[in-house]
Amino acid sequence: LSVALRLALGAAFVGFAHGAQGAFPVALAAGAFYAAKAAARALPARPWAAKAAVWAYSCLALALVRSQGFRRLAQAGPLGALPGGATRWEDTYRVLVLRQIAFGMDYILALERGTAVPASSSRLGRSRTFGQPRKADEVEYRQVTAAPRPEEDYSLAVYLLYVFYPPLYVAGPTMSFNAFAAFLRSKQRALPAGAVARYAARLAALWLVLEVFTHTLYMSAFTTNNAYVRFRGDPERALQPPELVAISFLVLAFMWLKFTTIWRFFRLFALLDGVNPPENMKRCFANNHDIEGFWRSWHASFNLWL
Repeated sequence: LSVALRLALGAAFVGFAHGAQGAFPVALAAGAFYAAKAAARALPARPWAAKAAVWAYSCLALALVRSQGFRRLAQAGPLGALPGGATRWEDTYRVLVLRQIAFGMDYILALERGTAVPASSSRLGRSRTFGQPRKADEVEYRQVTAAPRPEEDYSLAVYLLYVFYPPLYVAGPTMSFNAFAAFLRSKQRALPAGAVARYAARLAALWLVLEVFTHTLYMSAFTTNNAYVRFRGDPERALQPPELVAISFLVLAFMWLKFTTIWRFFRLFALLDGVNPPENMKRCFANNHDIEGFWRSWHASFNLWL
């Protein structure tokens, strides 16, 4: 698909998601783009200061959006009269901020380095957590992330495609700007059509397991409604410590199934479009021997972003 057609599809998606109020995140994202460009050009000898400016803009914008004053302003007067869409843009802006920062960091590093990092670097092919060789899609993602893009790729059009890319817009997974721009020019090659089809089949099986879980084990509803609180003081129905531990484990299992299904669903559509975002939930939540491994596997793309 051409950049113009992708932009049109992205604009239609934002319009469906947020209605006329989609102008707010577009304006904030455009401001982050020009802030990163201005900071990088004004402080070429001090890239740390340019990076600090990128972070400052995005953090201040996020604080503004989450402030009570902005919420009252957005709900009252002509701003509040703007029709909304399927979801509140304030909820998705938290993820969008990560993309704003990622673009600024990649652009500043591109100006600083000028040349790509060699793809043969041993760092790209090893697992940061367990020291094992990475999968082909992980190696490809690391390589295209480390390689700066041509100057024309750091344009407003490609940037807006990146921050409002429909498959990853709502919840991620988070990916770098360099990787996204690279996949726009050349579709991912690490996962052939057969591998993507198997990925879709595994997602369907996972979705089925989630449906069976939610229709047979009501742990999420049990904890959401604080049902266990109602049994306090009742010697016959009060939950015992072993039962609370079992419920906590099953709640965590439900959360893992839910987020794995959501993230892999979004990632599948990106793969079908030729974009290879990093995988979240790289292993089962119970298949970890420490907290660090649990966190790195749960939010794997966010850890790569960091």
